[in-house]
Amino acid sequence: MQRFFSSFRLSLLTAFLIGSWFIFFFLTQRDENGRFLRFLLTDDAMISMNYARSMVQGCGLVWYCGADKVEGFTNPLWVLYMAFWHLWGIPRDIIALPIILTGFITLSFQFVYTRRLFSLYLPPSTTSLASWIIALFPPLTLWHFMGLETGAILTLIAYLSFKAAQSPAPDWKALLATAIGLLLRMDFLIPAFSIGLFWAYRTRKWSSLFSLSLVILLTLTLLTIGRWMYYKALLPNTYQLKVASIPFVLRIANGLATLGGSIGTNMPLWALAAYGAHRLGRRHDLSLLAIVLAGSVCAYTVYVGGDAWESAPLSNRYLAQSYLALTGLAAFALEKWTRWVRIGLLLGISAGISNRWSLLSTISPYVKPLTTSSVSNVFSVFVPFPLEELKLQPTGKIWLGPAGTTPYFYPEYRYGDYLGKCDTAVTRRSPTCYLTMRFYQLYTPGHTRIGIDQLLADSTAQAVFISRRGHPGRVRLSCEARSYLTQLETRFEYVAPYGWIKKELIRKENKS
Repeated sequence: MQRFFSSFRLSLLTAFLIGSWFIFFFLTQRDENGRFLRFLLTDDAMISMNYARSMVQGCGLVWYCGADKVEGFTNPLWVLYMAFWHLWGIPRDIIALPIILTGFITLSFQFVYTRRLFSLYLPPSTTSLASWIIALFPPLTLWHFMGLETGAILTLIAYLSFKAAQSPAPDWKALLATAIGLLLRMDFLIPAFSIGLFWAYRTRKWSSLFSLSLVILLTLTLLTIGRWMYYKALLPNTYQLKVASIPFVLRIANGLATLGGSIGTNMPLWALAAYGAHRLGRRHDLSLLAIVLAGSVCAYTVYVGGDAWESAPLSNRYLAQSYLALTGLAAFALEKWTRWVRIGLLLGISAGISNRWSLLSTISPYVKPLTTSSVSNVFSVFVPFPLEELKLQPTGKIWLGPAGTTPYFYPEYRYGDYLGKCDTAVTRRSPTCYLTMRFYQLYTPGHTRIGIDQLLADSTAQAVFISRRGHPGRVRLSCEARSYLTQLETRFEYVAPYGWIKKELIRKENKS
């Protein structure tokens, strides 16, 4: 058993097997007979794929060819990487595969540099245990396969910062990695700057913080200039949607609720990490880094109002950036226990309180391979709506809640973004509706503006695809969009499990 826990390669292989399982069930769509249809990413990543394809097609960085210039993404370097693969004429049903396979590379990268990082301060047995925590903890593995990962870059920066702590000059590789991380996701600023600030204070080398700040400022300035020149905006549209358009008190309250819910869901990891910090000593570099890193991303989570991806297997994307340091502390805590207690605690960390592993088991009634009829699957939102079955015409406009997958696989149609990620009119003028998908949240970030007014004003609208869960009639807080509900139900009819179809089209189909 000791040899099992000390095997780095076996822990990495386990992570690969879990990733392959996830790809099979949630990122690969089949027909009713089980035959392969296509590979998928998360819907947010598929939005980026739409922008990448439009750029390669010569339409510019827009949602789809013919759409308005709106920055509906926050990961420009990922978009450019996706565009690279579109240059090769890969069929759209398998174009997501290179992005998925890239996840195996970034996951390996994170494993290697996490091991090197912890080896600077912890014994080999503890480092191996940390590798097993990463392998069995879904929020640290599954994002690698969905086109939105930055954890590998953060791990590299942490390692280079620890290693160069006694160096008289800043590490240029860490500075370059910081710039790359910012281009992958703008909110990478928070953990990257936290690590830099921590080491500047710890080593009293304030010149390194100056160099880091200069790189961050230059990178963000270039991004902002490019955004202004192309989109005539200083910040991405998603910032307006998720932060600026939400009342401050409500946003902070939802952020606090989200923080509590996410920590509660993963309480075994947080509790063991706290105990590990106590054992290691609060003044130890790893303990202090974990406090600074976790504190900064927790504060950021509260500021932005939380994350929409609050779920058992994926956790909170912002808090996930602090799990890097927590795994080392939790592994140090596990060293104290006997073999079987250690195994039990390790399984407790991997499952969390919510028993997330039921989501990766065929035993669960909510999980089965994605098919065109897999409406019970918790990840069925990834599946494109079958527009050809509904006899919708490319001349009309289709409004979407999930704005990524369906436009990508049906590019011949015109679309409207019902939730406003790619539509400034919805983001700035449409009524609010504070929907919620988690019992501990007041609203779901990014799902607070409902383009129901834009839909009803659009004479070419044929349908709006958003489940009854996103219906403005089911809310916990105020919903201005509810006043439009009668008009929606007068002109559109809900067709399960797809969405709301224009009644004229349904009558026409029935006659034929």
